[in-house]
Amino acid sequence: MRISWRACRPALSQALHKRASSIRLPRRVVADNRPITKVQTIIIKPTSKHPALQRQAAESFSELRLRGDVVDALGNIGLSQPTVTQMLTIPHILKGRNVLCAAETGSGKTLAYLAPVISELRREEAEEGVVPRLRRPRALVVLPSRDLASQVLAVAKSLCHVARFRAVGLIRGGKKRNIRNSLLSPVDLAVTTPDALLQFRRQGWGLSV
Repeated sequence: MRISWRACRPALSQALHKRASSIRLPRRVVADNRPITKVQTIIIKPTSKHPALQRQAAESFSELRLRGDVVDALGNIGLSQPTVTQMLTIPHILKGRNVLCAAETGSGKTLAYLAPVISELRREEAEEGVVPRLRRPRALVVLPSRDLASQVLAVAKSLCHVARFRAVGLIRGGKKRNIRNSLLSPVDLAVTTPDALLQFRRQGWGLSV
């Protein structure tokens, strides 16, 4: 399954489309490798009449069926109740659906996709015996800018100690030695930008995505 959340700018779409022949997206991100046939689109506005907004909001992340270790990780950074965006989005992602979510800044979009992706990575380890492999991230998050990628990486790292997964950033502007060294151990989640991903692959770092 291929995922592209956040409010992706035209530049991101154009860059990915232009180089589609040279990039293989992760085989397993959330559930499977079936061709994309339908995308669940969720658009949230302050005056939204989405049916889910008419029912009682979820009191905790555990009600959304996230794994306990992910719920604990969220609690460790002071989050106990999901936002509307997270309440509407997380269940669809956990079911392996392709989701496009558009919502205003500060509505919790980052964790709306990070939390279920991390939950699925941990579930695969526990139930299917899946383990991370060297230079082959199990999940890839592509963002349109370096600043945004750095922000998302910081959120992922704030959860990794409790949820027990490894996140690295393949972001231009950092020390290449540190980035290269981060790939010497198996990686669960990689955060990058289109330009950085193409550059690192061209440089022959042996990254398989």
